[in-house]
Amino acid sequence: MVESDCCLEMKIEKGSERKEVTSTPTKEDESEPRKKLTLFFICGTLLFCHFFAQGLRENALNQYSYKEFQSMVEQDVSGNASMADAYNGSDISVSCVKSSNSTLYEGQSEAQRLTSQWNIYRTVIPGAASILTTLLFGVLSDTYGRKWFITIPLIGHFVRNALYTIGIYFRIDIYIFLAIGMTEFLFGPGEAILAAIFSTVADNTSADKNRSKVLAIMILSAGVGLSTSLVSSGYIIDSAGYMYPMLISSAILLPAIILSFCLSDSSGNRTVSSADNKDTFSKKIIKQLKGIYEFYVKDSSVSGNRWKYIVCMLAFLLTQIVNGGVVNVEFLFTFNTPLCWNSIIFGWYGLAQSVTLNIVSMAFFPLIQKCLRDETINVIASISSAVSLIFEAFAINDIMMFIGNYFEYIR
Repeated sequence: MVESDCCLEMKIEKGSERKEVTSTPTKEDESEPRKKLTLFFICGTLLFCHFFAQGLRENALNQYSYKEFQSMVEQDVSGNASMADAYNGSDISVSCVKSSNSTLYEGQSEAQRLTSQWNIYRTVIPGAASILTTLLFGVLSDTYGRKWFITIPLIGHFVRNALYTIGIYFRIDIYIFLAIGMTEFLFGPGEAILAAIFSTVADNTSADKNRSKVLAIMILSAGVGLSTSLVSSGYIIDSAGYMYPMLISSAILLPAIILSFCLSDSSGNRTVSSADNKDTFSKKIIKQLKGIYEFYVKDSSVSGNRWKYIVCMLAFLLTQIVNGGVVNVEFLFTFNTPLCWNSIIFGWYGLAQSVTLNIVSMAFFPLIQKCLRDETINVIASISSAVSLIFEAFAINDIMMFIGNYFEYIR
């Protein structure tokens, strides 16, 4: 009996010693939080640079294209190129005719139509092609890590912005810009960057509130970048023309590309089975694509709630169609009768929108979550978005436009 008690005591002592050994933090364990903090800082900085460059590019390109079509229409009507030669002078903003009875008003409407048509081509053609690129990049990043699938699209954006800068400087044909936009098909669109960065965050956080906090910080970084670019582009265009915002948008992507090389290749790596290791590259891709297809059509969850996820995806898709389409329409609407805005006012309005959507909304979202269910929040957000767009549709002055923007707080 005494002997068994001694054995028991020895086992307990050994167990406690083993427990103490395993609980002692190593240098690797202590450095892990610091590595993750550095990783999240890099991701947030990349998002800031990406959205800052995107805001400058889109603002400059939209207004430049409208100015080009205005000059084309005026040249066809009057036979002179007074507007076409005005880029290097003080008259660099688009013109606006308030009298609907004027001949120039008809030309303005025609320029609006041509710009809208051009924007459709610029958005749809590269967008349709980049769907395949985004899908392929997503599949590859799950297997080979996120790093290169953040870096490659950033390089593509730099190349595209640099080509746009050259095109504006030499005043090449506006329709050649559509071919430049096809670089998205080769390098991947901005959505590929977002997917890879958010996946990196998901890979390095647990599925709890910590992940939500980090994602909120990522969205905040993107919002600050976009907000800063919108207001600054208005002043740059007004004072220096359309080339310099595009040049700056190219320049800011260079440090972002360099910084992306600092990302760890471990982010995104999965545990791959020995059978998968024996597969060829094409077989791996086919397996991943098959998995994506089955994720949407085959409900493997225990609760059978996959249909809810699909409904949410469809709702998100419809929301993005509205949000993506309203940008180009909003720009054309505000630069024409009855508002006749210039690049500075439009920049401040864009800043107000971006702040309410990406900063204020994100700040209040945790508080709203404590009072309402997510489903209720989604319904309220959809209604407020509809009210905001209705206000814009019937706006006849600046006050109505900014009142409509007020509903973006709820959205």
